[in-house]
Amino acid sequence: MSSSSLSQSPSFRRLVELTPPENFSMVHNGIFRSDFPRDDNSGFLKSLGLRSIIYFCSVLETRELNANNIELFQFGLNDGKEPFEENIRNALRVVVDVTKHPVLIHCTPEHKHCTGYLVGCFRRLQRWCLSSVFNEFRRFAAANVGESDEKFIEFFDLSSFGQSPSLPREGLKSLLSPTLNFSMVHNGIFTSDFPCKDNFSFLKSLGLRSIINLPTICAIIRFVQHKHCTGYLVGCFRRLQQWCLPSIFKEFQRFAAAKVGESDEKFIESFDLSSFWQAPK
Repeated sequence: MSSSSLSQSPSFRRLVELTPPENFSMVHNGIFRSDFPRDDNSGFLKSLGLRSIIYFCSVLETRELNANNIELFQFGLNDGKEPFEENIRNALRVVVDVTKHPVLIHCTPEHKHCTGYLVGCFRRLQRWCLSSVFNEFRRFAAANVGESDEKFIEFFDLSSFGQSPSLPREGLKSLLSPTLNFSMVHNGIFTSDFPCKDNFSFLKSLGLRSIINLPTICAIIRFVQHKHCTGYLVGCFRRLQQWCLPSIFKEFQRFAAAKVGESDEKFIESFDLSSFWQAPK
């Protein structure tokens, strides 16, 4: 996408900085995940154009979402009426239904792992290998991962799910091994660590070879000796998207682990983006 088309896009002409929910991330085209949203996240969530929200909670509640035509799918956790596995299965049916997209998945603060379970099961449908599924689960769950969490994802019964536009094409039999720290930044924009031979099938599944000539498709690959360069680039892109700086720095740190210095944040904050902006009309 050219700089001129970026600056003319409605998503790049906002005057108010946007604050994504904690741990916000794009799972797949039209599928997002985050922690429980706060009031100051409402502007950002509105910018996503959501059709649906999947919400795991202890007590079912009523939310005023009709004004934005958002359908709320609530799945209780302690009501005793349905097994937890069945709630995950029903939520997964919403995730793979493209008519419900864009969809946001989140939990209550005390049930953070539910989002991870759902995304992990979705990754299995996408033919991700288990080690990659678990690596992503740990990245969002921090140190609160137990063996039982991984076993739930590994042994969850997916036999009732067939093909959908969100899933790999039929005939793909081998498991896919995504590059370390693979993440979707935006539609058609991906980031990851440096790939190895085991990752080639996964990279091919992204369609990078067949549609690489389209300007909206690109792969940002983080070279081993320059890992922060990818973070700088994504951070500057987030500024173009009007993300607030604290949210940009938190995303940067999530992928850079404990290696973030003040100079890294200053680079992103002070980088000159004036050539990308167009004055609002």
